[in-house]
Amino acid sequence: AVPPLAPAAALTLQPRQTARALAESEATVALLEEVFTAVDPYDPVRLDTLRARDLLLRGGARVQATLADQPALQASLLKPIGGAFVQMGLYSDAQPLLDDALRLHREHTGASNTGIAETQQALGRVARYEGTFDIAEQHYQAALATFQRVHGPGHPHTIQTERDLAELYEETSRPAEAEAILRDLAARERNQPVPDTLDLALTLNNLAIVLRAHERYDEAEAPAEEAYTLRRVVLGDGHPAVAASLGVLGSIYRNQDRLDEAETAYRESLRVIRAALGDEHRDTQVRETHLAELLRNQGKYDESITLYRDVLERTRTTRGDDFFGVAVITSLLANVLLDAGRLAEAEAGFRDALDRMSRALPPGHIRIARAQSVDMKGLHFDILHNEWSL
Repeated sequence: AVPPLAPAAALTLQPRQTARALAESEATVALLEEVFTAVDPYDPVRLDTLRARDLLLRGGARVQATLADQPALQASLLKPIGGAFVQMGLYSDAQPLLDDALRLHREHTGASNTGIAETQQALGRVARYEGTFDIAEQHYQAALATFQRVHGPGHPHTIQTERDLAELYEETSRPAEAEAILRDLAARERNQPVPDTLDLALTLNNLAIVLRAHERYDEAEAPAEEAYTLRRVVLGDGHPAVAASLGVLGSIYRNQDRLDEAETAYRESLRVIRAALGDEHRDTQVRETHLAELLRNQGKYDESITLYRDVLERTRTTRGDDFFGVAVITSLLANVLLDAGRLAEAEAGFRDALDRMSRALPPGHIRIARAQSVDMKGLHFDILHNEWSL
């Protein structure tokens, strides 16, 4: 009677072994995702950027080389590696890994797997930061639909993707849609049984950005100040998220002609961000443009021009000459040159910026329309404020 029992025992053990293997794989992915967050530049305990990049590049190559026979696990590991590159502002490193992760998830994990949506959300950020806004929206909308279906409206993934969409709508001149999303989010977050202070602060910060960008400065001040206060209480003065709130407040003060208060806020914001992220990071460079624009408003043209030229050169070096941000910074530098009476240099800069924007943006985009409608007596491109990521 013994032989017939052996196959039955094997059949009983196999599901258990499979379940254990699956649990071990999921635990491995979770552990590695935790390890990869050590390269998040906003984490107080972080690796040096160059060492982190090398670690991630080698890790990605090893995952691709050694896990070809385990495509689902491979996809699950490539996504957090690509996501870490996004956090570091290294989008060209992130793109191929995330593309591979998305392909593998689609081929091997099924349409209902949330790994697809998580990867699409990360790819949406890459596309938005690179200026390919239509692709970004496609990724965000697809991810949001999955998260809403699988997790519901209150899940962190759903909420973050809604924030991402609001950021995209603001950057593509759709402020009403952005504002509606953010006001709805803020109301939902305040009504949580145990509100998450930092989530609410992030939503309020982003709402202030939308209102400020459309010249509703008095309305923007209250949510910006509330976000700043909430973050200082939880995080302390030296955290990059607090610096981001200072940047938003500085821009509001600048537009209210409170220039001394704006300069204090901008310089402190830049100091903290530079200490946290270094000179080559996108967020540092964005904050340098904020300070340079304020110096222009104050008539400090030489200091403004020097700062703009420095950040323009570093942006070209780190992001490439075709990056959309190069066009934006070129236009901002041209504004200062115009104000300083250096007309030939200003005209060359405006033409260069318009050419770059025409290549980077879809036909009819508002930035192109503004540039094409301006004469050389007074061209004023809007500064590209970007405190969204914090």
